Amino acid sequence: MSIAVAHIVHSLPGRTRLKVPDRRGEPRYFTHLSERLSQCAGIVRIQTNPRTGSLLLEHTVPLAQIAAFAQANQLFTLAPPESLQQEITQSTQAGLRWLNRQFAQAGEGLLNLRVVLIVGLAGLTFIQVARGQILMPATNLLWFLAQVLDLNWPRDGKR
Repeated sequence: MSIAVAHIVHSLPGRTRLKVPDRRGEPRYFTHLSERLSQCAGIVRIQTNPRTGSLLLEHTVPLAQIAAFAQANQLFTLAPPESLQQEITQSTQAGLRWLNRQFAQAGEGLLNLRVVLIVGLAGLTFIQVARGQILMPATNLLWFLAQVLDLNWPRDGKR
């Protein structure tokens, strides 16, 4: 079996969460991973969750040093930080395309996700105005509505 790929979910000084999606649901892998990583100098605490495929590390050394240890011990390789964001973006886009097709089929071509967003945001705007929430919430909703409508308002404030 090839070496697993770990993705950085978030990283703060001394605290990093990784996801190993290829090994999600494999308790033996995460037990082995925890045992081996505990031998890496600078790791203070390890918390694994095989069900979600995640690994939380508290450490006093740079993440690069931990990644080098993990790779040298065939535990995982660290993916570039952008790769997980790209996966999430692609997955979200695919989901929105599917949702748009569902609306188009249900509305016999007259309805799409853009129309639903316009109607929904306009409705929320009116609800907020009726509640007296006219400064921030209604203004925000109107701004989002304008973005969905793709209005070309002047950027410099002049009309």
